[in-house]
Amino acid sequence: MTRASVRLTALALVGMLLASGCSFIGGGGKTYKLIAYFPRAVSVYKSSQVKVLGLPAGTVDSVEVVGTEVKVVMSIESNIPVPKDVSALIAPQSLIGERYIALSPAWQQGVEKAPDGMELRNTPSDPNRVIIPVEPDEALAELKKFVDALDPEGLGKLINNLSDDLQGQGPTLNHALDQVSQIVVTFADKDQQLADIVDHFDKFTATLTTRETQLGEILTTFSQATQVLADERQGLENLLAGLADLSRDGLTLVSKHSQQLRTDLDTLTRLAQSIDVNLDTLVQLLDSGPLLVAGIKGAYNPELRAFNLRENFGPAAQEVLGPLWEFLFGPGVAPPTVCAPVLQTCENIISLAKGSPATIAVPHATTPVDDLLGLLRAPTQSPAPPPSNADRIADGAGTIGGFLRSAAAAAVGAS
Repeated sequence: MTRASVRLTALALVGMLLASGCSFIGGGGKTYKLIAYFPRAVSVYKSSQVKVLGLPAGTVDSVEVVGTEVKVVMSIESNIPVPKDVSALIAPQSLIGERYIALSPAWQQGVEKAPDGMELRNTPSDPNRVIIPVEPDEALAELKKFVDALDPEGLGKLINNLSDDLQGQGPTLNHALDQVSQIVVTFADKDQQLADIVDHFDKFTATLTTRETQLGEILTTFSQATQVLADERQGLENLLAGLADLSRDGLTLVSKHSQQLRTDLDTLTRLAQSIDVNLDTLVQLLDSGPLLVAGIKGAYNPELRAFNLRENFGPAAQEVLGPLWEFLFGPGVAPPTVCAPVLQTCENIISLAKGSPATIAVPHATTPVDDLLGLLRAPTQSPAPPPSNADRIADGAGTIGGFLRSAAAAAVGAS
């Protein structure tokens, strides 16, 4: 095969590829349709490019007028999806020349894709679904209207006034421009700080967005609290009025009885001080309770059914009754002296029964008192059921003494 035939074969293959619309760049894979309705489509033709993020994504299949709109059918490559809320913008490639259609925003993972054959059209609820650029002739027409609307005489007066105002103000104007330039330089030097501020503000707004539910709950709770306070306003007013009356009456009561209260407080203070000073003696007195009960038990004469008492006491009784005597009769007063019947004859022995024992006839026990009397006339040799009543009385006296001692210590500590 000659070189000329090879060239002819290559040219034929290229021509066939061009005729079939195939392309080695981007491939001729499957596509899906998007239909956009523009108010006008200047410089948009069949085969015009469709771009996403500035990169080719498809071509225009047809451009036709439908009523007062221009219907543009586009073919988008299937491997370049766009979101369902995509917008179409006619963008110029240059100031004068052919234009292309830009689709935005780009599709992101998790966003619903636009279906095949979806139509894009401006509606009252979505007026920016299709966007067209401002045409140069429209801009020039608007500029002409503005210039025509200017009053030549008024514009001349304005220029004259500006000239008069700026006359001799050159240094001031230069200083103002210098200050503005310094501000601009300062902003330029602080661009990173400004960017950080913007980023932090963006994070703050994002945080507020994520905390929308919590903020809503807080506002709802605050609203409920204010509503409760509003509903209970009369009750709160009555409560505050009652507290005011109570404080006023209390102040009046205290003022009226201030002298008596002062006297009572002084008395309580002296009592507390006295208890504090005599606490040790009081403790000894309370501890002697069980010993006193034991002594009374020992003084009971079951044969005579009587208590043998003396006006003189032994050493143990003096030791036990000494604190009681000092507490009742003052310091320095001691119990009567010791009298030992073995060595001497003791006088003034107090006895509940003298001579032979008397027989007491009592009716049948029907009450606790009758039971006690029945116990007194019981046989002397009959064993007492354990524990005896005396033991119970001694234990009860010890318990009472401990309670009184604790109460006295607490009273002294509280004073």
